[in-house]
Amino acid sequence: MRCAYADLPAEQQKRLEGVVGVHDFSWSNGLLIRHWASAGKTPGQPPARHYVVRQTPHGPTLYVGRHLSHIEGMDPAEGRRLIADLNRFTTQPQYCYSHDWTPGDMIIYDNRTMLHRGRPYNPSETRMNRRTTVGECANEVERDGLGPASGQPAPIPDPQESWEALDSTGVQEVEDGPEWLYGGRRELWWEVDAESGS
Repeated sequence: MRCAYADLPAEQQKRLEGVVGVHDFSWSNGLLIRHWASAGKTPGQPPARHYVVRQTPHGPTLYVGRHLSHIEGMDPAEGRRLIADLNRFTTQPQYCYSHDWTPGDMIIYDNRTMLHRGRPYNPSETRMNRRTTVGECANEVERDGLGPASGQPAPIPDPQESWEALDSTGVQEVEDGPEWLYGGRRELWWEVDAESGS
């Protein structure tokens, strides 16, 4: 994400300075299953406010991705177009790394400076994953005196908006997969939607 930021035109870098985005698990999960979005806040994980461009010890980096639901101070539709454009830009092949796992492999990455996503795998195969997270001492928006760390929930997406948002992060690459894959949930969205009556 640092490399992608460095490659943005200087005028776009300038426009993104100080812009605050809201990351919302209810929004991102609701892209897949509508009632997850309409349920409101995810317990214990309220929407979080972060700068779209974060400062790190190694330089500025974009902080976008599937969980980024909206941009504060922007019309929701306009903000989501910006988010989709940034997601598409940062997920171009030159900024992506894919790892082919072998026994004993260990990956260490800075979650502030990259997007990560598990790829499809055969659930009948043994898979062990251990994760250790080192947290920051404070939310940077709150630290800078710009209000609380938690933000307002996002408006519920309509189906077309959901698939456009997912597509911008490459999720539909696996659209024809089985139900347990992200992209295999297009039909599941509609089934849940019909059952819930929403």
